[in-house]
Amino acid sequence: MNNHKFDEFINIARKLNDIDIIPMLMGSVGLEVVTGKSWESQDLDIHVPGDKRGWEVPPELLINIAITVLGAILSIKSF
Repeated sequence: MNNHKFDEFINIARKLNDIDIIPMLMGSVGLEVVTGKSWESQDLDIHVPGDKRGWEVPPELLINIAITVLGAILSIKSF
C-alpha cells in the first residue's frame, strides 16, 4: 500500500484540526488504511462536516454505513 495519499490526508487533517475542523477520510484510501490492501486509489476523498457541497450524516449512522459497506466488500473480495 502506498502511504503517500494517507500521509497527505494526515497533513491536511492536522491543519484543519488547528481550526477546529475534524475531517473524515473516505474512499479507496480509507479502505486501504482499514484493510491493508491496495485499492489503486486515484485521489483523496475527504469529508468535512458542515460543507454544504458535501453531505451530512449523523456520526452514528455513518459508522453503521461504513460497517455495512466494508462487510459487503470483504465478502466479495478475498483477503
